[in-house]
Amino acid sequence: MIALNRAIAHGYAYGPVAGLDLLDAARAGGGLDSNPLALAVEADLVARQGDRSRAAGLFRQAAATVGSAVERRALLDRADELSPYGRMRHPGRGSAALSSAVSSAGSRQPAVTLGYPVRGRIRH
Repeated sequence: MIALNRAIAHGYAYGPVAGLDLLDAARAGGGLDSNPLALAVEADLVARQGDRSRAAGLFRQAAATVGSAVERRALLDRADELSPYGRMRHPGRGSAALSSAVSSAGSRQPAVTLGYPVRGRIRH
């Protein structure tokens, strides 16, 4: 895990290529095999390089191997952000946020629909 943290830090300090090089070196020992965090780190660094579609695939691969539903959702959300159509790839996922926005239409609090803030009141 120390090597993974080092790869992340170097990726942010010296650029994604430096981080990916350290990640490859850390994986060479086999200690990070089947570690979904290593996939997520690789995905983040690849995204910072500009290869959004490859990064989205890596985030989905990490989500498939992670044990926690919360972590899975976060990784899939990140993959969707990098996908060509963004959050629109899975339109059904925003239904809970949409219904909470509609139910709070009478309040002064800003509502959120499909992950985007909505200012003011919602008119029916």
